[in-house]
Amino acid sequence: MQLNRIIIPLVVLLAGISLNFIVVAANGGMPIHGNPVNYVTGSPFALNHIYVSISADTILPFLGDLIKFGDYVFAIGDILIYSGALLILLIIFKEIQKEIKKYGIVQLFKIKTGS
Repeated sequence: MQLNRIIIPLVVLLAGISLNFIVVAANGGMPIHGNPVNYVTGSPFALNHIYVSISADTILPFLGDLIKFGDYVFAIGDILIYSGALLILLIIFKEIQKEIKKYGIVQLFKIKTGS
């Protein structure tokens, strides 16, 4: 597999992780529009330490969880993470598909295991 095919999706994934890290570090939690209780179920720890409501004091509020999709909310960073991971998986599966076409599924396993 050519490594240069994975570089762009990896950069996209790392950009998403970085954006989420920056906004969480700047605000002490992921900013979320409205009351976090409406979106988070589970322990009070999650409400107190993972999410913070967007207010006038919020730094970089546009990087928070603002994109609502059904019962879920996403940040721009989340979308970049999911996109980068999906692209990496697609590239890996495409390479596996090429190997199967080249060697056949049975022969491919014999080559890889040394049998």
